[in-house]
Amino acid sequence: MRPSPSPYKKGRSSVPPDLVAKFADRGASQWTYGQISDARKLMDVLLSPPAHDCSCEETFVDFGSGTGGLVFAAALAGLPTCIGIELVPDLHEAAVQALDQLWPSARSRVELRCEDALSATKPFARATRVFCNNAVWDARLNACVAAHVAANAPWLVSLLVTKKIPADTVAAAGLALTRVSAVGVDWNPSGWPVFLYERAEAAPLVVCVDAEMFSAAMFSNISSQRWHMFEIAASSAAEVQAARRYAAVDAAIGAINEPRGLNAAGCDLLLGFLLLLCDETSPRNGVAALRDRSMGTAEVAAALDGVVTNRARLLYIGGGGVRLMLLAAAFGLRVIGIDSVRERYEVAVLALERLELAAARKCVELRFEDVLTSAEPLKNAAFVVTDGLMTAAALTQLIVHLSVHAPQLQAVATLTRLPDKAMVAAGLSLTRKSAVGVTWDPMGKPLYIYQSQRLASVNGECIEDASYQLCQGGFI
Repeated sequence: MRPSPSPYKKGRSSVPPDLVAKFADRGASQWTYGQISDARKLMDVLLSPPAHDCSCEETFVDFGSGTGGLVFAAALAGLPTCIGIELVPDLHEAAVQALDQLWPSARSRVELRCEDALSATKPFARATRVFCNNAVWDARLNACVAAHVAANAPWLVSLLVTKKIPADTVAAAGLALTRVSAVGVDWNPSGWPVFLYERAEAAPLVVCVDAEMFSAAMFSNISSQRWHMFEIAASSAAEVQAARRYAAVDAAIGAINEPRGLNAAGCDLLLGFLLLLCDETSPRNGVAALRDRSMGTAEVAAALDGVVTNRARLLYIGGGGVRLMLLAAAFGLRVIGIDSVRERYEVAVLALERLELAAARKCVELRFEDVLTSAEPLKNAAFVVTDGLMTAAALTQLIVHLSVHAPQLQAVATLTRLPDKAMVAAGLSLTRKSAVGVTWDPMGKPLYIYQSQRLASVNGECIEDASYQLCQGGFI
């Protein structure tokens, strides 16, 4: 008589009876929310840190492996041992059936287990690379995941997750955030962020933020799930300070029906550009940063301490950019908002009244008038932002008006490209092509940043960043 197979034998698994009973009346759909669609990119990120002083062979563990796709991808990538741990029996059985379709050489390296990963210790004893798709888990559960992996994986090289782990948990687990990227997922066509952690003693001092992260972040329209560039590379104190400002702005806007314009992530990106532009104390001034192809969140975060109070610069915003105006004021910029549409103006007034940051409220002046008949508000304008689509003729008319009445103008950010003749006549140069998320189009729109030719660092060079190149096909 043949012995019954072990429930955790490589390539085959039987489902533990207690789990069958636990989930007998629950469909697997209640326990899943989507899968990674770009396994190659995810493996590139996960395998990027070298395995220093590791005496055991590389072992990949997927914490919540679903139907096994990433486990199979890891095996096909050549990792010697690939373990998938799945709690839901239906998904686990689907993975076991799919395993039969894998090449024999790769199939021999796969181990599928149906159990609670938070109760399992043996699979992590030799784990070097661990992935967990924790995008919808709460902070408490994510803290448990990080603590369990850190405590039971002595050979851990990298932990990759789809939701940032609480900072106090990361520190307690002896981990450090070293890279932020984005990968394709089937629940968000714009991609989703992934956060790579390493053992703190082996981690670099600088967080690497991939271009894909910006491309995914700026096109996310989901306020509750967006990630802010300031959270990623800033110091702990700056993170808390930035989070409070964002929370105050979100509370002020609340259920207000915002006029169409930049979405939340688009506001984050444009605000980052503005902070870089006006941060004269930064080792890398704003113009140089805009010309740098590698500009990332580290530069934006480093500028936070220098721009939060008493900024002498004036930001003028035309249109209904309520969120951008409040965020700019919350981060210390003086703002004048001019709008000739009463509905948008009244929304901005209401949001400003609800803003709990008293210092920020004092930084904002709202005016109900036509910008083309205004002169006095523009005298000290350094940065002009228009966050709505304009015709080339209307934008040209605005730029001509600014060239006459805004002698201190340094930069203009717009979603419409300015005709070359008008740009030259106004003494401007196109220095950056990017892209931002907008409320009316999930694919986003191009962002053009023009700077005054009077600035010594403006040399006519124009940088096209990854996000612009991503969307340029449909908008040029």
